[in-house]
Amino acid sequence: MANVYYEKHGNPSLIQSKKVAIIGYGSQGHAHALNMRDSGVNVCVATYAGSPSGARAKEDGLAVTTIEQATQTSDVIMILIPDETQKRVYKASIEAHLRAGQTLMFAHGFNIHFGQVVPPPFIDVSMIAPKSPGHRMPPGRIGPGKAKRLGVCLGDRQSQSGCDRNHLQRRNRK
Repeated sequence: MANVYYEKHGNPSLIQSKKVAIIGYGSQGHAHALNMRDSGVNVCVATYAGSPSGARAKEDGLAVTTIEQATQTSDVIMILIPDETQKRVYKASIEAHLRAGQTLMFAHGFNIHFGQVVPPPFIDVSMIAPKSPGHRMPPGRIGPGKAKRLGVCLGDRQSQSGCDRNHLQRRNRK
């Protein structure tokens, strides 16, 4: 049976106290980055050198950096590039820069489920998959005080910190 969570179940200060890197600035990346920024989250966008997406992110007022630098300096790394490039980018630019206590997130579970990306055991791995194409999520649609809602699927693959979905469910029952 599915659990349904609403704003009252969340604690925005948990993510607002972290630095979040959005890897990629395509359909999902721009929606995640802009809505997080508008919700008070310290967010940066990471792209490959010379990416036209990086230029768009700068035009939108976001900090832009390399994937390696973003991985080294962020608490949460959200991979929002196409599935077919994730393994290569993870191996080349993310894997060697991960450290204990970070969270690696995805919007689609293909690469984790099929073992294309195999994170080290010392990080958390989770998924949040919005049930809407990113280009249909304009900035400002969600966030504090907004009336619109968006359905998402949540998943936790590995929890080193102990802060997984089951922990949150127990906490919210109290």
